[in-house]
Amino acid sequence: MNAYRPSPRPAFDRATALRRAEVTRHVWGDTESGEVLDWIYVSSSLIHQIVFGLPVGSSFRHSDAFRTIFAADEVLHVLSGTMILSNPDTPGPRSCSPTSGSPMTRCSDDSPRTS
Repeated sequence: MNAYRPSPRPAFDRATALRRAEVTRHVWGDTESGEVLDWIYVSSSLIHQIVFGLPVGSSFRHSDAFRTIFAADEVLHVLSGTMILSNPDTPGPRSCSPTSGSPMTRCSDDSPRTS
């Protein structure tokens, strides 16, 4: 089990090109929450941009030691594979996958529709 460590907060005072190998890496989570591999590009008072990775078939949620707290709007873009999202405020899961030949991610609504 990992002990809680706050995510690193890389910030820059000017435009900065980063190669993937130079991006700050962080492992978030424990056995209860699931572990997420983070590539943190920037985490400032203006923007928080990360790429997170999960092994196939895994998930993450919060535990007592690792809380998922996001006090901001989020844009999620699937780079590869399929992501299943579940929002407790809306019915049913959504399945999201990259769109072939497009920079967009397509999500299908798998929840039952009511009229």
